[in-house]
Amino acid sequence: MEKDEMYRVMNANPALHLATVENGEPRVRAVFLYRADEEGIIFHIGTFKEMYAQISKDPKVEMCFNDPVKGIQIRVRGKLEEIDDNAFKDKIAETPGREFLRK
Repeated sequence: MEKDEMYRVMNANPALHLATVENGEPRVRAVFLYRADEEGIIFHIGTFKEMYAQISKDPKVEMCFNDPVKGIQIRVRGKLEEIDDNAFKDKIAETPGREFLRK
């Protein structure tokens, strides 16, 4: 599968599962994708979440996207980087469906 097709599958199926590690044990939960493209795979989590603390301690993760209609899974692993750009964070919060981020 070509990279552009993988991005299309990811963006069309924005619920992904993210695996982190805490005290040597895996932790998996669903998160909501903002976008996937050549700039990266971008999603958001609250700094008050346990997941945030786990990523801060060990930014190596694996994520899994699933397209149930096509029967495709895409697994991606790597090291996360936090985006510290308030204008970009505001742009994400203004995206339809993410009104809860403005509270």
